[in-house]
Amino acid sequence: MRIFYIAEITGKVGVWAVRKNIAEIKRRYQPDFIIANAGMATGAGGLGKQHAGYLRKMGIDCITGGDCIFQKKDLVENLPNMPFVLRPCNLPEYSSGAGYRYFTARNGEKLAVISILGRVGHHRLLADNPFALMQALLPKIERETPFIVADFSSTATAEKQTMAFFLAGRLSVLIGSGTGAAAADERLMSAESGFSGTDAADAHINAQTGAAEAYCGQHGRKTAYITDAGRTGSFDSVGGHAPSGKIREYRTGLFEYPQETWQRVCVQGLDIELDGAGGALSIERVRIEMPAAAVPQSS
Repeated sequence: MRIFYIAEITGKVGVWAVRKNIAEIKRRYQPDFIIANAGMATGAGGLGKQHAGYLRKMGIDCITGGDCIFQKKDLVENLPNMPFVLRPCNLPEYSSGAGYRYFTARNGEKLAVISILGRVGHHRLLADNPFALMQALLPKIERETPFIVADFSSTATAEKQTMAFFLAGRLSVLIGSGTGAAAADERLMSAESGFSGTDAADAHINAQTGAAEAYCGQHGRKTAYITDAGRTGSFDSVGGHAPSGKIREYRTGLFEYPQETWQRVCVQGLDIELDGAGGALSIERVRIEMPAAAVPQSS
């Protein structure tokens, strides 16, 4: 199975970049399933209903998001009717929408996609402990399918890396998001490199939670991982915003309304290949930069 992940779509610049490149992505990578993080697609803060539907019509199979997912009221009201959009699964269960779902990929395989929100760093939403949530949730999902992809949105590198070692060998793919800056640490991780669960403190936790086997990944199975996949939109920007305004904000300490910029527009993402047992065979960073002549000169 081949999965293509489109990194954090930021503002209308990012949506435009996806529209211009989605056909080429499908032709070149021939993905069985396309996931896009679009939690910042509308006004570089949140995801609106119209943008969600528009991305779906382009051919995006599943949309994930982070702590801005509830920022647009029209999406929140319609999440129950938009099963392709996931909010973080470690939000209260009575929150609108769902945090994970099963999908059928184009090769006919059943695939689970999970959206997770971190707790470390600055977040607009206070989520439950993602480690405890994944420990409890994974056995249920594993009974349904070995193809499991998780998008972990966090502003803390250490939190995402710790989750990778915690779940190594249990997921097909763990993708870090939330900072909008691509990391260069993509790798394949096995259970042997992760949590051993053998010391006294770990044995005590397992006994208390009834999860003695919760940390044992499948022997030999690889998990594709990256700390952050980056963003789709303007590369020469500060999180998709014009650097000049951010410079003034940091120099003066006064808030300045962010302005989008169209400098060096690109799609960042991941091309991932899985084997028939749900293990990862490869993970490759992708960056498709638009020619300057093809990019609008202003918003």
